[in-house]
Amino acid sequence: MPSHERWKFNKPIIILIAAISEACLYELVTRARFNVREGVPNISQRHLEAIRSSKKDGLDYLTKTCKQLKILGHPKSDIYSNLEEVARLRDRIHIQNKHGFQPACEKTAFSEEKLVISEKTLEQILVILSRNYPRPL
Repeated sequence: MPSHERWKFNKPIIILIAAISEACLYELVTRARFNVREGVPNISQRHLEAIRSSKKDGLDYLTKTCKQLKILGHPKSDIYSNLEEVARLRDRIHIQNKHGFQPACEKTAFSEEKLVISEKTLEQILVILSRNYPRPL
Protein backbone atom coordinates (compact mmCIF):
# COMPACT_ATOMS: atom_id res chain seq x y z
CA MET A 1 0.00 0.00 0.00
CA PRO A 2 1.41 3.41 -0.89
CA SER A 3 2.45 5.52 2.09
CA HIS A 4 -0.15 8.19 1.30
CA GLU A 5 -2.86 5.59 2.00
CA ARG A 6 -1.50 4.39 5.37
CA TRP A 7 -4.06 6.60 7.11
CA LYS A 8 -6.65 3.93 6.30
CA PHE A 9 -5.14 1.75 9.02
CA ASN A 10 -5.49 4.46 11.69
CA LYS A 11 -9.17 3.76 12.21
CA PRO A 12 -8.95 0.01 12.97
CA ILE A 13 -5.82 0.52 15.08
CA ILE A 14 -7.51 3.22 17.19
CA ILE A 15 -10.58 0.98 17.61
CA LEU A 16 -8.35 -1.87 18.81
CA ILE A 17 -6.50 0.46 21.18
CA ALA A 18 -9.84 1.54 22.67
CA ALA A 19 -10.83 -2.10 23.16
CA ILE A 20 -7.52 -2.99 24.82
CA SER A 21 -7.69 0.10 27.05
CA GLU A 22 -11.21 -0.81 28.11
CA ALA A 23 -10.19 -4.42 28.79
CA CYS A 24 -7.27 -3.31 30.98
CA LEU A 25 -9.42 -0.96 33.06
CA TYR A 26 -12.23 -3.52 33.22
CA GLU A 27 -9.79 -6.13 34.55
CA LEU A 28 -8.68 -3.77 37.33
CA VAL A 29 -12.27 -2.95 38.30
CA THR A 30 -13.21 -6.63 38.20
CA ARG A 31 -10.34 -7.49 40.53
CA ALA A 32 -11.45 -4.70 42.86
CA ARG A 33 -15.03 -5.99 42.85
CA PHE A 34 -14.39 -9.68 43.33
CA ASN A 35 -11.03 -10.05 45.09
CA VAL A 36 -12.63 -9.22 48.41
CA ARG A 37 -10.00 -10.74 50.71
CA GLU A 38 -6.80 -9.83 48.92
CA GLY A 39 -8.00 -6.49 47.48
CA VAL A 40 -5.92 -4.66 44.92
CA PRO A 41 -2.55 -3.15 45.81
CA ASN A 42 -2.48 0.64 46.18
CA ILE A 43 -6.26 1.09 46.19
CA SER A 44 -7.65 2.11 49.55
CA GLN A 45 -10.48 0.20 51.20
CA ARG A 46 -12.73 3.24 50.72
CA HIS A 47 -12.01 3.30 46.99
CA LEU A 48 -12.51 -0.46 46.73
CA GLU A 49 -15.91 -0.08 48.34
CA ALA A 50 -16.81 2.70 45.90
CA ILE A 51 -15.90 0.46 42.97
CA ARG A 52 -17.80 -2.49 44.44
CA SER A 53 -20.94 -0.45 44.99
CA SER A 54 -21.35 0.21 41.27
CA LYS A 55 -22.30 -2.43 38.74
CA LYS A 56 -21.71 -0.26 35.67
CA ASP A 57 -19.21 -1.09 32.98
CA GLY A 58 -18.09 0.48 29.73
CA LEU A 59 -15.18 2.69 28.81
CA ASP A 60 -16.95 5.92 29.78
CA TYR A 61 -17.75 4.60 33.27
CA LEU A 62 -14.27 3.11 33.70
CA THR A 63 -12.62 6.38 32.69
CA LYS A 64 -14.82 8.38 35.04
CA THR A 65 -14.17 5.98 37.93
CA CYS A 66 -10.42 6.00 37.37
CA LYS A 67 -10.47 9.80 37.26
CA GLN A 68 -12.52 10.12 40.47
CA LEU A 69 -10.24 7.68 42.30
CA LYS A 70 -7.03 9.05 40.72
CA ILE A 71 -6.09 5.56 39.55
CA LEU A 72 -4.26 6.77 36.44
CA GLY A 73 -2.88 9.89 38.06
CA HIS A 74 -4.12 13.35 38.91
CA PRO A 75 -7.66 14.07 37.63
CA LYS A 76 -6.33 16.95 35.51
CA SER A 77 -3.83 14.65 33.79
CA ASP A 78 -4.09 14.46 29.99
CA ILE A 79 -4.56 10.70 30.17
CA TYR A 80 -8.25 11.08 31.05
CA SER A 81 -9.10 13.52 28.27
CA ASN A 82 -7.09 11.40 25.83
CA LEU A 83 -8.95 8.28 26.95
CA GLU A 84 -12.26 10.11 26.51
CA GLU A 85 -11.20 11.05 22.97
CA VAL A 86 -10.27 7.43 22.20
CA ALA A 87 -13.73 6.40 23.47
CA ARG A 88 -15.42 9.03 21.26
CA LEU A 89 -13.52 7.77 18.24
CA ARG A 90 -14.47 4.20 19.08
CA ASP A 91 -18.11 5.25 19.46
CA ARG A 92 -18.09 6.71 15.95
CA ILE A 93 -17.86 3.15 14.72
CA HIS A 94 -19.79 1.50 17.50
CA ILE A 95 -22.92 3.56 16.87
CA GLN A 96 -22.26 4.58 13.25
CA ASN A 97 -21.74 8.23 14.24
CA LYS A 98 -25.48 8.76 14.63
CA HIS A 99 -24.67 11.55 17.09
CA GLY A 100 -22.77 13.43 14.41
CA PHE A 101 -19.38 13.59 16.14
CA GLN A 102 -17.08 16.04 14.44
CA PRO A 103 -15.11 16.08 12.29
CA ALA A 104 -17.30 14.18 9.87
CA CYS A 105 -14.38 13.33 7.59
CA GLU A 106 -12.95 9.93 8.56
CA LYS A 107 -9.44 10.85 7.44
CA THR A 108 -9.48 13.89 9.73
CA ALA A 109 -11.17 12.10 12.64
CA PHE A 110 -8.72 9.19 12.56
CA SER A 111 -5.65 11.30 11.86
CA GLU A 112 -2.05 10.37 12.49
CA GLU A 113 -2.16 12.71 15.52
CA LYS A 114 -5.14 10.81 16.99
CA LEU A 115 -3.33 7.54 16.37
CA VAL A 116 -0.25 8.74 18.25
CA ILE A 117 -2.39 10.03 21.14
CA SER A 118 -4.20 6.69 21.30
CA GLU A 119 -0.95 4.73 21.31
CA LYS A 120 0.61 6.90 24.02
CA THR A 121 -2.54 6.65 26.13
CA LEU A 122 -2.53 2.86 25.97
CA GLU A 123 1.18 2.81 26.80
CA GLN A 124 0.55 5.01 29.85
CA ILE A 125 -2.32 2.80 30.99
CA LEU A 126 -0.21 -0.34 30.71
CA VAL A 127 2.73 1.20 32.57
CA ILE A 128 0.59 2.65 35.38
CA LEU A 129 -1.48 -0.50 35.89
CA SER A 130 1.51 -2.86 35.84
CA ARG A 131 3.54 -0.64 38.15
CA ASN A 132 0.87 0.44 40.64
CA TYR A 133 -1.75 -2.33 40.47
CA PRO A 134 0.09 -5.54 39.58
CA ARG A 135 -1.81 -8.77 39.24
CA PRO A 136 -0.98 -11.39 41.86
CA LEU A 137 1.61 -13.95 40.85
